[in-house]
Amino acid sequence: MNSTISAPPPPKSPLLKILLWILLAILILAVIGLAIWYFLWGPGRSGINIFEKIRTTSEVAKWTTFTSQTYGFSIKFPPEWEYNSQGTETTFAPKGATGSALLKISVKNENPGQTIEAQKKQFSSDYTFKEETETTLAGEKAIKLSFTKKTDQNIAPNVYLIEKNNRIYILSGEGLAGIYNEIVKKMIGTFKFVTTNISEEEIAFDVLSAGSISSETAIEEKNYVFKTNEEFKEVWEKVYDFAEQPKSLPQVDFAESMVIAVIAKQTTNTGFEIEISKIIETQTNLDVIIKETTASSGCIVTQQMNQPFEFIKIEKTDKEIKFTPQEEVKKCE
Repeated sequence: MNSTISAPPPPKSPLLKILLWILLAILILAVIGLAIWYFLWGPGRSGINIFEKIRTTSEVAKWTTFTSQTYGFSIKFPPEWEYNSQGTETTFAPKGATGSALLKISVKNENPGQTIEAQKKQFSSDYTFKEETETTLAGEKAIKLSFTKKTDQNIAPNVYLIEKNNRIYILSGEGLAGIYNEIVKKMIGTFKFVTTNISEEEIAFDVLSAGSISSETAIEEKNYVFKTNEEFKEVWEKVYDFAEQPKSLPQVDFAESMVIAVIAKQTTNTGFEIEISKIIETQTNLDVIIKETTASSGCIVTQQMNQPFEFIKIEKTDKEIKFTPQEEVKKCE
């Protein structure tokens, strides 16, 4: 009986083993590189930092809610962010962050056309206006303004405008937040209008004086609230030292009343005017609406120094006094 003895397989070449290990290392590095690209620059990019996972809907639901009782809206923001609310503007940014806010919500009393043009002008120095489109935000019709960067950088803002309750709500920041942009998008998605229990009432006031300073010497541009005759007299005399026609100080009973004064910026022509158009009282404050009117290019104006001012008297109150400018453009035939 013949038996067959098989020869053992020849040993693998050391060079082949080295090549296999090199190919395996390249494959591993390629997978790591692909993962880094996905989470840093691709669809999986995080909105907070390069190592944090994308927030899910359930995580957004746990965010902190900011509510403006005065202007009737709410929005959610991450717990590691903070907000700053002053007058008609509320801004949001990560805690401890330096520089400008990453999301800003502004409330205007202008008409939609003025607000849109103002937003286009605001970004015109660094960006080129791209398009104006209709969209939906907070269950309401909204306008989205898109811009493009004038340089090669792929960073440009998107601005949302919503008309509601005779106001224009402006949300800006999306597209400029860098690695935080996904978070800003999610924040804008949580914006909604809320019903407030704050009643508003327009209150009466008496105009004590209104005019313009045409002196070459400008006085400080400022809004004043006077609760004593001494404070009132000091500013009154300063204004009428430069005003065209001197005027004696009105008699005001500061036990019952208070005086509000608005002194505007100085311009070089008569095409700029101011007026306290109304005062709105809420449960917490008085909102003094200042109408600032600028003449359009078709209007005839006089070239001279011009610094408008106005003094009014209201009933005495301990509520906080806020000032809200309302810009208008005077059109001439």
